[in-house]
Amino acid sequence: MKKRDDNIEPYDEQKVRDGIIRAVKKRPVVDAQVTELVDTIEADLQTRDERIVTSSLIGGLVFENLRELAKVAYVRFVSVYKSCSDPEDFSGVLDGVLTTNDVAYPKTTTRQQQVTDTQRALRSAQSTSPV
Repeated sequence: MKKRDDNIEPYDEQKVRDGIIRAVKKRPVVDAQVTELVDTIEADLQTRDERIVTSSLIGGLVFENLRELAKVAYVRFVSVYKSCSDPEDFSGVLDGVLTTNDVAYPKTTTRQQQVTDTQRALRSAQSTSPV
């Protein structure tokens, strides 16, 4: 795997798993779902022709799959992965999550509650670290 600083190191499944576990902390996600997500990412990597893949590709696969699994975990992971440090940095991530038709909020949940829930997730994300 090629890192952002151009160093090459072996793929580490445990690092990927640990990053996902940090993102899904206190979310209704079980270990079997984390394992399935890691397996999905590894299967995708194995189908590629490249012998060396970038850490950016792996991170992108993680957050694509997290988005389907748990929206809050997705926001946490992306905010750390993309080094969001200001509220403005989060706006694109939040807009993407809040305006997507597949956001799984109950019909009785107000837009303000959705925003509050997402802001709470972002505060939590600031205490996590990237994969």
